[in-house]
Amino acid sequence: MDYAVIKKMLHVLMYVYPERVFRLIVFNPPYIFTAAWPAIKLWLDENSIRKILFLRKTEKLYHEVDKHMIPPSLGGGFVFDVNKYERSGTART
Repeated sequence: MDYAVIKKMLHVLMYVYPERVFRLIVFNPPYIFTAAWPAIKLWLDENSIRKILFLRKTEKLYHEVDKHMIPPSLGGGFVFDVNKYERSGTART
């Protein structure tokens, strides 16, 4: 597990977009992450902790996210077409 990546993700969640993130869904995390969660929570404030949801079952994911926004590998209909976007991240018209 790469703790540097986790710390960076948490930093972005807490300080860059503190009130922009409604919910962060961690789907099917490895068991080592679940075991490390009590230590990781120490880096977070209570408001950020409430925004994080761990899910292991696809059916529960469907209750949280519209099915058309879930990738086909998880039974949804969302397909990201990278060709629609330029390197700058803006959509082509």
